[in-house]
Amino acid sequence: MKLGVDIDGVIADMADPIFKRWGYPLNPHVYSLYETYPNIERESIDRLMGNSTFYEEMLPVSGARWALNILHQDWEIYYATARPHSTKRATRRWLYKYNFPNYNNLHFVHSPQQRLSKAQLLIECDCNYLIDDIPYDDLDDDYDLDDIPF
Repeated sequence: MKLGVDIDGVIADMADPIFKRWGYPLNPHVYSLYETYPNIERESIDRLMGNSTFYEEMLPVSGARWALNILHQDWEIYYATARPHSTKRATRRWLYKYNFPNYNNLHFVHSPQQRLSKAQLLIECDCNYLIDDIPYDDLDDDYDLDDIPF
């Protein structure tokens, strides 16, 4: 069986590094940083999201590593992220540093070759399930996602 796992907000805690930079907490019910921080310039948000150091500062979500290592005994783990492709090396290092299983099985939905939704990417990888912090209804309106339970 194959399991797709989102990174930010699922196994990597973004809240602390963002609070340290901007002094505002993340809103767990809003999935766009542009909407969460309307007073911060889009360029500043884009710069932060493209900064590999930002991702390396994140800590794992409590219990995430343990859970995925247990699941990895019976499941093939696929990591899917909307991080910029330029952060691929830092993301892989982070997964390795914190001992996440199958850390090389990393997929970026916004690669230089194509733009896919996480759901599309995981359908192409033939994943059976997806763990994501974005509600099912917000993942992808253009594709039939009935084949992947959320």
